Amino acid sequence: MTHDRTADRADGPYSVLLLKPDGCLLPGLRAHLDRLIQRQRLRVVTRYPVVLDATDVEDVWPKLAVGAYPVAHQLTLHYMTGGTSEVTVVAAADSDVSAGGAGTADVVARCTAIRTEVRREFGDTVFANRLHTPTEPEEIAPCVSKFLHSVPAGLPHVRHHDPGTAPGAFGRLAALPSGEIRAAALDVWRRQRRDGWQSFRLDVPPGEYATYLLPGDSHSIDYGMSVIAELLPHLTLDQIITAYIEMDVRGESRLYGGPAEESTHLADRITAAGLFARARATRSAADRGLPAGRSRPSPAAERPHRNHQTIQTHQTPRPA
Repeated sequence: MTHDRTADRADGPYSVLLLKPDGCLLPGLRAHLDRLIQRQRLRVVTRYPVVLDATDVEDVWPKLAVGAYPVAHQLTLHYMTGGTSEVTVVAAADSDVSAGGAGTADVVARCTAIRTEVRREFGDTVFANRLHTPTEPEEIAPCVSKFLHSVPAGLPHVRHHDPGTAPGAFGRLAALPSGEIRAAALDVWRRQRRDGWQSFRLDVPPGEYATYLLPGDSHSIDYGMSVIAELLPHLTLDQIITAYIEMDVRGESRLYGGPAEESTHLADRITAAGLFARARATRSAADRGLPAGRSRPSPAAERPHRNHQTIQTHQTPRPA
């Protein structure tokens, strides 16, 4: 890691806002971040640019070091070491401190509100969301220690590797060689720089019905990708990552095309595992079999009925 400033000490409690490399390059985001800091009644204790290395990434996201989240680890590693980031250590405004309020939880909550707005307004995908701030108790203190004390003062940082509580990789995904995962993650960032996030589209043969992966579940991406890897064993890791990016960017990703019963059954199995999916018709009834000699109905009449409800049936899964 490199940096160019020492910390201006102030009374805590503290938290950290880490503007990621793509956030630093985005015009206007830094000024917007400063407005949000002021709006949340926070003050800047110290701010400096940093270039993170692999060890730094594990210090900021300690659960990535324990091996349960191999895909998230590699995606984050390529993302965060690809350019200059900016550290901002913040504390409550002087008026809040003098009034006896703004404990650690309050400062963290204000930073979380800033992160939420930045990601909503400027984030591209769950993989590239511009800004980080620690929210878990086991992450906050080590992150503050690193960026307020260890880095500016050149002191050693006591590493804390958190095993995490969210289910991680299992089955086929967990068994993949680390080199294959590293190569797939690197390919993601190369494709993104070359063609943009919109270029990530999973190519699935068409069918009368299709199963779509939907956003919104709270599991780790390694767990979610493991579910897809187990239920669709023909998909490669590149295809599974592509599906997740497409889902995040476009709102859904088509995982399978085929008969209605098979598409619905796959959606059932995905939702039974805790993710979100739906099955729906991909062509209108007229397109599937218009009798000879009959005129085609009006465009409004030939629109297929679409089921927008997530399928929640939890039945006994069939073998994949």
